[in-house]
Amino acid sequence: MLRWTAESRGDGEVVVTFEGEVTENVDFESLPHRSSEQLVLDLSGVRRLNSQGVHGFLQFLRELSEDGLITAERCSPAIIMQLNMLPSMAGLVTVRSLYVPMECDRCNLEREVLLEIPRGQRTVPALPTTRCSKCGDAMTLAEVPERYFAFLAC
Repeated sequence: MLRWTAESRGDGEVVVTFEGEVTENVDFESLPHRSSEQLVLDLSGVRRLNSQGVHGFLQFLRELSEDGLITAERCSPAIIMQLNMLPSMAGLVTVRSLYVPMECDRCNLEREVLLEIPRGQRTVPALPTTRCSKCGDAMTLAEVPERYFAFLAC
């Protein structure tokens, strides 16, 4: 089940926050569409997309993009995986920020760290120094950087 809320930021943006799973059961017609304000999708709460859900989500993005590029922020790793597998989807959104999966090689602790993407970034960005809360060692990206950030080249 996918839940959503919409909130005006007062800076001309309406942020639509998604929470849950994108499946064949999502009624994309009931989701917000463009208004006079800039629409921003907060995708931090999307934990899973199945193949039929991806198809519906892609169509939803295509409809939104008819009025201009879509801004996405706080993208979950599940969303980033889809952007990397579907260049047509990646071409429809500008990613403002995303969560990167970090891991500690010493104690195997994992966590997601929010990373801002500078406007116009087309290559793997510099990752923030992240320390493991358990042992204090530096954490590393749990994915191959060129693969995880491949969507930036679209």
